[in-house]
Amino acid sequence: MSDESTRVRISYTVNLDEVPERISSLMDEAGDSLASLPASLYDAAKCLFEDNNVTAALKCIDEIRTKMMEADMRLEDCMSLLVNYQSTQAEISVESARTGESQEDIE
Repeated sequence: MSDESTRVRISYTVNLDEVPERISSLMDEAGDSLASLPASLYDAAKCLFEDNNVTAALKCIDEIRTKMMEADMRLEDCMSLLVNYQSTQAEISVESARTGESQEDIE
């Protein structure tokens, strides 16, 4: 039996020049998770104030929080990838300066 809330971290290797594109894709995912939030907030308020339906408002708020959590996880992944990307670029720069090669020669 699988639990939809169980999250796992996966990792794989890509070329250094592919990293910005991968990060951009993750940021798009985060944006997609957040895109419907204004409508969802409106729905929650409507349920509560116009329909006086507290249960539906609570459900809407829970869905909003889930979307925010998903976006936060994607953004956390982006930050981690960017830190590693920056670190790798710095290591390459140091190594190329030490050996007298340009970064393009190394890649």
